[in-house]
Amino acid sequence: MLSRGIKAYGAMPLFAGSTRSELKLVSELTTRLMLPAGKVLARRGQRPRCEFVIVLDGTADACRDNRLVEQIGTGGHFGEIGIICGIREPATVTAVTDITVDVLGSREFRALYSLLGAFRVRITRELDRRTASWITTGLQVAATPTLVGAGH
Repeated sequence: MLSRGIKAYGAMPLFAGSTRSELKLVSELTTRLMLPAGKVLARRGQRPRCEFVIVLDGTADACRDNRLVEQIGTGGHFGEIGIICGIREPATVTAVTDITVDVLGSREFRALYSLLGAFRVRITRELDRRTASWITTGLQVAATPTLVGAGH
């Protein structure tokens, strides 16, 4: 199962350019979950779950005010906003299909964020992209993007 995780991560833009040992570390730190269609993975307005979720197979919709703001498919991810910014969930994320995800707790996410420079750069770019979309859709954010609980 470890080698399947490494292979799956290696194909994802989030981990592009990572070494085999870095991908192995990611695989060792995650917990795999298989969830049914219709399962709510995050609910808008709730305290952040402090989990970073990587979609391995399946699709989830991120909705705000009953509007689709993003469809998250294989190789996609969410949860970095709660860990980095410490704000409440900005969208409700619901599995559209049966979905297989790998989950990193906030401690594990912070470790990868600190250790893997390419991962940190990609997460920061994704956070910038998502917060820019908040501005265009009118979502108010009262937090400055800094890694909550870390010395960065």
